[in-house]
Amino acid sequence: MAQATARFEIYGSIEQKEILKNSLINPQNSVLKLPDQIQTFEVRPDLQWQLGEALNLVVRSRHLLQQNEIPKGKDPLEGISDLTDLFFSYQHSDQTTLVLGLQNYQWGPAEILSPSNVFYHFKNDQRSYYYKEKGRVLLRVNHSLSEKTQLTLVSEPVDNRTPNWVAEVDFNPQSAFKIERQLSTPVDLVALIVGQSGSNGQYLATHFNFSIQETYSFYADVKIEKNGSYYNPQLVSPGTYDLVLSTLNSDRPGQTLAVVGFRLEGEFDFRQEMIMNEAGLSGSDWNRTKLAITTLSPSLVANLNRFNRSGLELLSNSYSYTSIRFPDFGTTKQIHTSTRWLKNLVQDSSVLQLNLEYDFNDWMVLSSELLLSLGEKDTEFQLVQGHQVSLGFKATF
Repeated sequence: MAQATARFEIYGSIEQKEILKNSLINPQNSVLKLPDQIQTFEVRPDLQWQLGEALNLVVRSRHLLQQNEIPKGKDPLEGISDLTDLFFSYQHSDQTTLVLGLQNYQWGPAEILSPSNVFYHFKNDQRSYYYKEKGRVLLRVNHSLSEKTQLTLVSEPVDNRTPNWVAEVDFNPQSAFKIERQLSTPVDLVALIVGQSGSNGQYLATHFNFSIQETYSFYADVKIEKNGSYYNPQLVSPGTYDLVLSTLNSDRPGQTLAVVGFRLEGEFDFRQEMIMNEAGLSGSDWNRTKLAITTLSPSLVANLNRFNRSGLELLSNSYSYTSIRFPDFGTTKQIHTSTRWLKNLVQDSSVLQLNLEYDFNDWMVLSSELLLSLGEKDTEFQLVQGHQVSLGFKATF
């Protein structure tokens, strides 16, 4: 007989944003017409059915009401409903599990991103308290060869009905084969991943975590990809650049995307990560890209679209990421704080994120978030939007 469980999460928030009036690509907000205030109310049901001894069904959705306010006006109240997860899980044996459907399956020891996972990509707002990642349509098989060794096969045969993350490139099936080995402790492990990505990409990747003592660890997540799809600036006429898809040059070598980090865990959680993005933009490439997205030409609109969905996890080729979390601050342990700082090492540009959460009671959490965009004008984090503040709550039933 089927058994069902249900849980509901309710979110409410208000965000106030600074839209940069002297933006190179959006002067006086006349081009993009971005909202400077967003009010949201959202319900997220989580429904699970045990259909048999070994078979489970999970359905998660989101139902959002959103009001955008732009300077001197309002957009109509918008209602959005969408499935974020819909999958079956089948326990074939003690060693083998099969999962099929819309699901969120992520891995890797780093906090900022996981290069070895080609199914999910970095998003600027992914660390927000209100962010919800939509699942991908995956067929996944997990098989334990031994107590410490696990094989995972992941296939993404169709898309999840969201725009492809690379402009003007249709979705193509992706796959990953992963073997993971646990070392001396449960948190110490090493994994090797091979697979296919995008329209014509092949990749080899690894991630690992090594603990020196109980509270100290080093980790890395690295991918080398050949024939990946992303846009870089190319001269098309004197003084005019277009953003051109990298796969048009199939003879280029593989590109490395790597995160290397150090973690200290105790009363607080501290991380320092360094990101190398070989396919990303150099300082001179950034200047050429700015010309591509601002120079009047027949390709201007296309270049703006390609810039927004460039196929690059991060735009530049090197970054520093620092985070520190106090999960149970104060004598009552009801306060949780975090600070995150992402610094572009090619430009004078960075973003600082400050979060504060308060457990009001057993079922409600109050939250606040402050984003500070720092650096020179017309750099990555000072291109369109400046500072941002948000207040909200989460209720669980």
